[in-house]
Amino acid sequence: MRPVEDYRELLMAVADGSGTVYGYTNLEGKTSEKFSEAVRDYRKRIVEQDREDCFIVPDDEENVELVEEHFSRPELRRSFEARFIPEDLVDVNCDFYLWDGKVGIASFEDGELEVRIEDNKTFFKMYKQFFDSLWGLAERKEVFYGAQTSEMTQLEKKIYLNPEKYLNMAEGYPRDINPEWIEEIRNKPRNLSESKSKDLIDSVEDYFSNILSSDQLLLTPTATDALVLATDTVIETSGDEVIAFDPGYDAYPNIVRSFGGNLIYADRKEDYTPDLKDLKKKISDRTEAVAITNPENPLGIIYEEELVEEIVEICRKNNLTLIMDSAHIEATPFDKNVPKLSKFDNLSFLQIADTGKILGMDGTKLGCISYSKDLEKELDNRGNNYFFQLNK
Repeated sequence: MRPVEDYRELLMAVADGSGTVYGYTNLEGKTSEKFSEAVRDYRKRIVEQDREDCFIVPDDEENVELVEEHFSRPELRRSFEARFIPEDLVDVNCDFYLWDGKVGIASFEDGELEVRIEDNKTFFKMYKQFFDSLWGLAERKEVFYGAQTSEMTQLEKKIYLNPEKYLNMAEGYPRDINPEWIEEIRNKPRNLSESKSKDLIDSVEDYFSNILSSDQLLLTPTATDALVLATDTVIETSGDEVIAFDPGYDAYPNIVRSFGGNLIYADRKEDYTPDLKDLKKKISDRTEAVAITNPENPLGIIYEEELVEEIVEICRKNNLTLIMDSAHIEATPFDKNVPKLSKFDNLSFLQIADTGKILGMDGTKLGCISYSKDLEKELDNRGNNYFFQLNK
């Protein structure tokens, strides 16, 4: 054991460690300017290291408010995960931190602060087991904070649970804009024994060819399956990185991780358009692709030609694949056009669309990938493993 002069020294020791930090913290009553400054410096160091640290917090009103403020900032939400436990479950006013085999303890009993660091493997193991048991008991509140959940998930929970205030378009775009051949399929179902699935596949493929301006297409069961396939195609080895913007599609983290990759979030500007300066900073020698959604749902942003051209140029210069999820490509307000990636020369790309959103075909969610020539063989090999029966 070694004594520590003050709480700031403990926080800086934790922040300068390596690997994941685990901790229990009770923020109640620790709102002095000196303490707040130390916490701000700690957060800054953690964010700079791009870590994902886990904390348990008692659910009294002051703690909940402070955690909500903490995770309102995207760069912090990507670096921390917090879960709440009932206030009376651990009735002590202290903090503890676990990192690099060490245990840091700050006790606030009787108004006195005592801070120390234990560098003892047995002690660390005991506290880690205690943390794990609390983590299992901890609640995931209605709004779940942390690195494992994107801002998009929080928006969805707010929007989809308030149907009287928001329009839910999850089942597709309004049906009255469908082309005639879709209405014919919908209104005149055939006897399954007489139907030819190839007719439907050909019609859908022709449709995608027109809206994506490409003859290089691969059909998939859904748009999410298309994203899975696209991710499988670009991630070659464990640790490869895909960059996306937060808020973004909340399936990205799990899809990327499932293939051994790492999802890196780049920032947005105040108007929610991508911050391309931050995108350039996030590119590393492990980056394989940039993933964007255009049009954005539910942000309502459409990346117009000039912005897409800038992103394309960044991808070209860094030899990256551009993945563009265009599930709402024809469901765009104000007659704005979504750029087709097939028009860009010398670009490695995968552009995705589906029938569920743009045709309002409930329960019939064929997806599609338009791809660049350099990815044809790799995509075809992987696609055949997933759903060869959809393609010729």
